[in-house]
Amino acid sequence: MMRDCAKTDVDIIILVSADSDLITPIEFIKQDYPNVNIKVFFPPHAFSKEISNTVKSYKQNVTLLKKHKIRFNNAVMPDLIAKDGITYSIPSKWILQPANPT
Repeated sequence: MMRDCAKTDVDIIILVSADSDLITPIEFIKQDYPNVNIKVFFPPHAFSKEISNTVKSYKQNVTLLKKHKIRFNNAVMPDLIAKDGITYSIPSKWILQPANPT
């Protein structure tokens, strides 16, 4: 995100994460590139009060994707993708385990 701002390749950043380690880059961007709009989306089962407060301090809002869960799930990359005869897979720890139906 910061590199894109430094190269002036961006006017809107979309961050899909609840990782509070991203507060520092958010603050850097908003202070050094105030015209860059940062949109933060929290994944369906994640939330960060710290990120939310940081973004709100810059008069911007966060979006809870749990309110848009179907649209979010439809946008998630499949576990396997084949391109030009090569198969790529996401890391096994990223694969969602089915909910226990008990």
